[in-house]
Amino acid sequence: MRLVPLQARRTMTLMASTPGIRAATEHDAAAIARVQVESWKATYRGIVLDALLAGLNVEERAARWREILKSGTYIFVAEQVAVWVFGANPACRFCEATGAAWIGGQTREIGGVTVPLAAYGWTSLKALSSALRKVS
Repeated sequence: MRLVPLQARRTMTLMASTPGIRAATEHDAAAIARVQVESWKATYRGIVLDALLAGLNVEERAARWREILKSGTYIFVAEQVAVWVFGANPACRFCEATGAAWIGGQTREIGGVTVPLAAYGWTSLKALSSALRKVS
């Protein structure tokens, strides 16, 4: 039996009960690996050696993620994405163009000025990923 500290159990319960977030399974290993490799290549280009980035391999990372997930390590995946943007921001049109739905709005004081904020959410990360490929 694996003992989990109380704080970790509380965090895991909170994460697992959050809409759009669930515990990862071995079936998620390839998707997790793809996100890891692609995000490293996009984020660390020019920071780490190009040879290191070129050597990143989704299949190898997926095998490693399957091992990690089999070990009982607690990993969570997001199935939905939501963002807050300034209401008068061109990002609103970007969100809508990539399939986001308007969730709600509010105002917030920033630097002494009250600004409108808009929340947009994507219920399908696959649809968002496909839309991003089309606009990039």
